[in-house]
Amino acid sequence: MRPLPDIEWVFAGPEDAAAYRREVARLWGGWLLGMAALMLAANWVVLLAGIGVLVAIVVFARPLQARAATIVPDDDVPEPGISAALHRSRRDRVLRELAFGEAPLRASGGGTAWVWARRIVVGLTFGAFAFVLYDLF
Repeated sequence: MRPLPDIEWVFAGPEDAAAYRREVARLWGGWLLGMAALMLAANWVVLLAGIGVLVAIVVFARPLQARAATIVPDDDVPEPGISAALHRSRRDRVLRELAFGEAPLRASGGGTAWVWARRIVVGLTFGAFAFVLYDLF
């Protein structure tokens, strides 16, 4: 993921930065628990777990969406159509960076432990996908 060089990751204070890290921790924790549930589930339970994971991720991402909306108040929303599915608006990129980027973590005072936690979450995600593909074939 390319960092956004023109975004200054600023928080309202130490409490706001800590709240941001809690929001990210909830999102990552929900993602890891959801992945584990999907890997261990079988038959129709996979469908229920998948729906549950989707709902949980949307709920856990809401605070980060609100942060992205304050950083990019005027978003460039693409025109409806096929090209809109391929176009990422500036707010989308900011949201992705807030959810999984190193720059906002470092700006919030998250030290190397947070950066390594991010790398572990990404690594576990790739490992889970590899496990599912291996198990599928």
